Amino acid sequence: MKKIDTSILFKEVSASSLGIMRFLFGLILLEDLVNFHNYFKYSLSASEFYNTYEFFHWVHLMPTQWMDVFFYGAGGVCILFALGIQYRLNAVLLFLSWTYIFLVDKGHYNNHFYLVAILLFFFSIVGADRWGAVTKTEKNTVPYWQVLIFRWQLAIVYFYGGIAKLHMDWIEGFPMRYWLEAMSYKYPEAIQAFIKTDAMALLFSWGGLAFDLIIPLLLLSKKWRYWAILPVAAFHTLNDYTWDIGDFPTIMLAITPIFFATNWAEHFYQQFSKYKTLVAGVAIGFLVAGLYGYFIMDDTFYATNAYIKYCSYPVLLFLFLNRNKEKGIISATVTTTYFVQKRSSLVLLTIWFSFQLLFPFRHWLYAGHPSWTGEGHLFAWRMMLVDTVDAWRMQLIVPETGEVLPVALNQYVNYRQYRKMRRTPKSFVRFAHFIRDKAEESGVKNPIIKMEVWKSVNNRSPKLVNDTTLNYAVVPCIDAVHASWITDWQEADEKPNYYSDKYARWQDFLKEEGNKPTVADWR
Repeated sequence: MKKIDTSILFKEVSASSLGIMRFLFGLILLEDLVNFHNYFKYSLSASEFYNTYEFFHWVHLMPTQWMDVFFYGAGGVCILFALGIQYRLNAVLLFLSWTYIFLVDKGHYNNHFYLVAILLFFFSIVGADRWGAVTKTEKNTVPYWQVLIFRWQLAIVYFYGGIAKLHMDWIEGFPMRYWLEAMSYKYPEAIQAFIKTDAMALLFSWGGLAFDLIIPLLLLSKKWRYWAILPVAAFHTLNDYTWDIGDFPTIMLAITPIFFATNWAEHFYQQFSKYKTLVAGVAIGFLVAGLYGYFIMDDTFYATNAYIKYCSYPVLLFLFLNRNKEKGIISATVTTTYFVQKRSSLVLLTIWFSFQLLFPFRHWLYAGHPSWTGEGHLFAWRMMLVDTVDAWRMQLIVPETGEVLPVALNQYVNYRQYRKMRRTPKSFVRFAHFIRDKAEESGVKNPIIKMEVWKSVNNRSPKLVNDTTLNYAVVPCIDAVHASWITDWQEADEKPNYYSDKYARWQDFLKEEGNKPTVADWR
């Protein structure tokens, strides 16, 4: 068998594309740190239950009095990271800080926060400070694999997001039909009626599916990547305008140039060197606005990410018009250290990307649909796939007296936590164990926990999610094992429907079915 030539991975290329991405990424993350600071201090700290991840139940929320210290410290690290000052140390600290924020509770899980954690991990192992950093380094090149890992990871995010959309609901325009109805007010009044139509829902659904599947292939192709620029800019701009998805579009626009020649930033600088004072002024403006906004908590800060987004467009236009070719690729110096680094790097890259390619398909190992069971839903790039309305009820039964006590979920968690809990029904079992422990602490022996969870997927008829005969105080909750207490549900059993008020169907259902739980969507 012919041996695969991996030498290209270790040839030296310009570090300028990594340097630009480091600077922009550091500033963009400040907004998320501001949001998390406020959320942790004023909302999450008031909760009593934290829905942690399997293997990370030892991660706990820090005391409130330490939150200011932690988040201001993380903000300072973010600035130093962006500037490339003590880069390796600050990259690692920023990765650890973000990972801690991410692991404290599933309530703030989303795919782009997961992506940020991955990219920060990459930054902690690459030489992104070798160009455009305040602290000068001896080299201004990096091994080619340090650029490729960012490209490959982003391609996986796009492509797997498309694979997840290959199901009948999405192809038939659901749940896009509901979402466009809800967000149509953002568009000019003259076209709002058209935005709400089935045709527009199909256009958004099919367009998003095609984009996710095709764009990574174009971006990875040297021949076709330039033709991906327009759809990338249009897609993320439209997403930013239509949906409330935070700074994800800004991140994707800012880091898309990583797919192009590694020396594009050097070429850009040479082309516009006569405007370097202006460029430096804009960069300093970003930094000052970021510092002011982060430490003063002023709305001015949120304009910083808008500036970054707007500056991404002329950069993408420059890439499209110039199409500069890769220059300066040189072979690495072959030494004993080189061979050791090469072998260890190949092993780590193989392990990492094998995991990234296989792990998103783990839902095939579970019985049931992941949109219903929540099993295999997280860490799989399953983005914006379903719309659900959920109802929930839990009761604590005292065996010695037979007393039945209702459990009020909103006394223990906030709405953001609840929204994520309903995506993964196992989270409610973990909450049942929390209530059991509190009851035992108060003197109740062998408490019994009864629970009902109802769900409507894309406005289908509400169905019971769980076996209501069980005592959930003793039902095990292991993420890697299928929950046999979750009822069977198949997407094809009932077609999705559209109703202008998705809650109206629930009210009719509750009247027909009698004493069922109240719709707990906290609307």
